[in-house]
Amino acid sequence: TVSNNLFIVSFFLCTCYNKQGDEIMKYNRIMEIESYLQDVQSATIEELQKKFKVSVQTLRRDLKELEDKRIISKVYGGVIYNGDKLLNNSSVIDFQIRSTDHLLEKQNIGKIASSLVQENDVIFIDSGTTTCQVLPFLEPFKNLTVVTHSLLAMEMLQDLQNVHTILLGGEYRNKVKSFQFDMHQIHYFFSKAFIATVGISLQQGLTNIDLVEGEVKKEVIRRSKLVYLMCDSSKFDYVAYNRFADLNQINGLITETKPSDKYMNYLNQKSIRVFCSSGKL
Repeated sequence: TVSNNLFIVSFFLCTCYNKQGDEIMKYNRIMEIESYLQDVQSATIEELQKKFKVSVQTLRRDLKELEDKRIISKVYGGVIYNGDKLLNNSSVIDFQIRSTDHLLEKQNIGKIASSLVQENDVIFIDSGTTTCQVLPFLEPFKNLTVVTHSLLAMEMLQDLQNVHTILLGGEYRNKVKSFQFDMHQIHYFFSKAFIATVGISLQQGLTNIDLVEGEVKKEVIRRSKLVYLMCDSSKFDYVAYNRFADLNQINGLITETKPSDKYMNYLNQKSIRVFCSSGKL
């Protein structure tokens, strides 16, 4: 009986020490994550997972504690260090996060989009980090006009000698890497427009978090013969606060995997074509 009691006490003490050790490791890890985010200001989930060598579930729990303390704010695709200021819902997601998040999927989507382009097309490229991924695949074209207000797209277009490029200029907006222009002063009509979105929903349609960019999308959709939405699967069932179009205003959806049945049923009903870089429909 005495030996059994000693065993129970020993087991209890070991369990307590292990739990205490786990809590210390967790505390140190969260402190390291906080210190890292303070230095870099923003990071993707994938970046943090590789940096601290933890599972996605563990990382999300750690980030939840930092978020509860208002040390960080979760944004689409990653987190931003708050410092002394809080992020409000209208803040635009850090461009570095958007440009690196789901990059391979975006490149595959861009390749599919390029297959829809034809010689003599006049196409509009939106300012999203997904839409510009169509540009590297346009090099073989001999007679193509690309219109954009995106600085990132313009930088990628400068090496394409056979593409006639039109940059819609105006006030430069660094947070979205694009130019604000008077939409009532443009007189272009587009054979095809490649549009980006922050969220896609059957109920709320297409949404983003920048009013100016939303107005650009509205006008471009109105002026385009064919409208293609380019988005990876992480955008589905996500709703941002600014609605810029109904889902039935697009002619095609370009993504990396087959959408869920509820989306496929709706898209087929509305005769909206679906293109998947995985090749499976």
